[in-house]
Amino acid sequence: MARPDLRPVASLWIGDRLTWFERVAIQSFIDHGHRFILYAYDPIEGVPAEVDLRPADEVLPRPERDLSDRARRAIFSDTFRIEMILKTDAIWVDTDALCVAPFEPVDDCFFGIEKHTGVVSNAMLRLPSDAAVTRDLHRLLTASEPILPWLRKAKRIELRHARHRGERWDMTRFRWGESGPRALTFYLRHHGLHGRAFARHVLYPLNFPLNTVLFEPSYTLSAIEQPGSLSVHFYGGTKHRMRELGLLTPPAGSYFEAICARHGIDPAAHPLPALPAEERAAP
Repeated sequence: MARPDLRPVASLWIGDRLTWFERVAIQSFIDHGHRFILYAYDPIEGVPAEVDLRPADEVLPRPERDLSDRARRAIFSDTFRIEMILKTDAIWVDTDALCVAPFEPVDDCFFGIEKHTGVVSNAMLRLPSDAAVTRDLHRLLTASEPILPWLRKAKRIELRHARHRGERWDMTRFRWGESGPRALTFYLRHHGLHGRAFARHVLYPLNFPLNTVLFEPSYTLSAIEQPGSLSVHFYGGTKHRMRELGLLTPPAGSYFEAICARHGIDPAAHPLPALPAEERAAP
């Protein structure tokens, strides 16, 4: 049962089914007392019974463009979470983020440093809905022909000239991550909020896009869940690597097996989808 003193957490799923990879992450929040809201545009198989499944149209209308492209899907997700923060009191969490302890924002802020360079990830995020940082992020992500304020001055001038000539573009023009961690970090620094970010070990103890340690039998719970950690971010690259290796369920003795047992998830009932043979890694 959800604890009334805890904020709800929420995410968006684009797809037709959840695997054990997402289910264990979702269940971990429920087990720590959070209400979990999952937004979706279409029916989903494998949603845990305790999840509050909601129409994503409540936050943002269904996108007109196809989201099969990975970059476009990521940008839409970055935009969706800011819209959700503006309209609800929920904390955004990616469906590959495990809850190790309850999430409790301070002054409506909840975010953490992901890399030694000070980059703040938006995988777990809460900002004040009426704050300038939130408004600036929303303005950038919903702009036509956006011009990123952290680009070199010459590049910004070039883009302004292009806009004046009638050229059209959106956030897909820019590098991966510019609409997410890069934008968030820039505006947090600009508005003097970067210092409120949790240290790396709190939300991102494993800050790599591919974490083989999560499915290797030699790594224990204590080696991964550090003292003071509130979360472990799996990263989608880890899931893809397991599929490349033909590992559709957690190997025996692995961290993934341990957390599935801890949260009552049966991986065999919701395995990862197999890749075609030509896409699998060589033995």
